[in-house]
Amino acid sequence: MYQNILLDLDDTILDFGASETFAFQKVAETLGVTYNPTLLNDYKRYNQDLWLQIEKNTLSKADLIDQRFPGFFSRYGLSNLSGREIDEQFRAYLADGGHIIPGARQLLIDLKATGRNIYAASNGIYNTQINRLEQAGLIEYFDDLFISEKIGYNKPHIGFFDHAFQAIGSQAKQSSLMVGDSLTSDIKGANAAKIPAVWFNPKGLSAPNELIINYEISSLEQLYPIIDL
Repeated sequence: MYQNILLDLDDTILDFGASETFAFQKVAETLGVTYNPTLLNDYKRYNQDLWLQIEKNTLSKADLIDQRFPGFFSRYGLSNLSGREIDEQFRAYLADGGHIIPGARQLLIDLKATGRNIYAASNGIYNTQINRLEQAGLIEYFDDLFISEKIGYNKPHIGFFDHAFQAIGSQAKQSSLMVGDSLTSDIKGANAAKIPAVWFNPKGLSAPNELIINYEISSLEQLYPIIDL
């Protein structure tokens, strides 16, 4: 039986897409840029590239905070923007969203009811993730929160998982399971840590052959038989 469940947050428990859309629209309006879906999609591609650089340890989170909004909005003729100030506004809006993936709250309730240990395993800004969990009313279900900004390593780096299992207990690996939507951070990280992985894949994407995916689900309800709930 899997006793220790490591859960990614963004797009696994928290609906980052919905919260991001809300926050980005508010930022664009504040800067006087006309919001439309194309603008959002362009930003998402730009931002995703920055986060991939973080996963590869070629960019720091501090650099991302300083660069992403000035860099993106420079394409639309805006200059001399304070990246840190805009990022603080964005993260405040992000925390206000409180959007949850369907089935996430009930999953946490059921895991807790059966005595499982629940751990957040997230790349992200610590205060933002804490605020979003509090806003969504979910933070009480977690036994511990492993968030990359505090740990000093980003998934998939083995240092992230070494830190987690130093806290949980090295023997806990034998009964642990990683659940997440990201192939490059969650699944690759679980492979590095040598723990089983569940790929949450609601969009039906294809996976590369070099990764070990022990289970694949398209809804959180499909996790129940895997963990004997």
